Amino acid sequence: MMFSDVSRRGSEQSKISRRKFFGRTVGLTVAALLADQVVCDKDDLIITKSDVRLARWPHEASGVTVGVLSDFHADYDHAVHRVARAALLLANRKPDIAIVAGDYISSHLTRHFLAPTVNALSPLTTAPGGAYAIMGNHDCWGNNHDLATKLLDRAGFTVLNNRSVPFPGVPEAYIVGLDDAWCHRMNVQKALRDVPVDAVKIVALHEPDFADVIGSGFDLQISGHSHGGQIRIPGLPVLHAPAYGRKYPEGLQKAEHHLVYTTRGIGMIGPQIRTFCPPEVTLLTLKSGAVA
Repeated sequence: MMFSDVSRRGSEQSKISRRKFFGRTVGLTVAALLADQVVCDKDDLIITKSDVRLARWPHEASGVTVGVLSDFHADYDHAVHRVARAALLLANRKPDIAIVAGDYISSHLTRHFLAPTVNALSPLTTAPGGAYAIMGNHDCWGNNHDLATKLLDRAGFTVLNNRSVPFPGVPEAYIVGLDDAWCHRMNVQKALRDVPVDAVKIVALHEPDFADVIGSGFDLQISGHSHGGQIRIPGLPVLHAPAYGRKYPEGLQKAEHHLVYTTRGIGMIGPQIRTFCPPEVTLLTLKSGAVA
């Protein structure tokens, strides 16, 4: 064997070794990061603050805050404790109103956790403008819709199943609550029955993608449902979201007629993990004036 052949083979082996080392290092790094996220993200509640500018929002009401929690899926004790932590975190930020946007538990099999979950949310009822609730698809699928409505009402929430109420302290503005759309319970016409056509409307609707179905006349939609994708890879868009949570999966986005804010929610469905997608405690500040 010639020296040059040995040198060439040695060089090739060195390159292969470097590639293996690099690959293993990257693999171990990603695994470590994912492991850290699996351990931490599902319980590391992130307070997300967003300013939302609305062209029709009254100037004198600029600065009103809306606290939002959603998608609790509190199907075991630890999940209920997470809900309690989230509710206290939000209540301590003293929002003017609070909205809970559905999916309190996941199915009829965990119905015994519904009352503890609602109880864990009760600190939100101290908001000066009140606390408001809507239903999600899992509340319907699990045949828990009526029970959740009753428990939330008893706890001091105003349940808006296709109902609207004046926005406390804000003239000519309304909070519109739509029942779950995926379960075919949504009735926009019924919800708007007593609302002036030209009123400012903040609508709560569990599935964000129905924004392009409910029509015009709304100013801001508040939704959950998507979990922000739940399992994410840094630098990539949402890889998977449920039906009706794919077009507007996270944060503040412009729909066809109005703005939509989608919270990542508190709980999980399926694998009880979150990666690079921590649970969200949302605080929106409504301001007057269109985005420049």
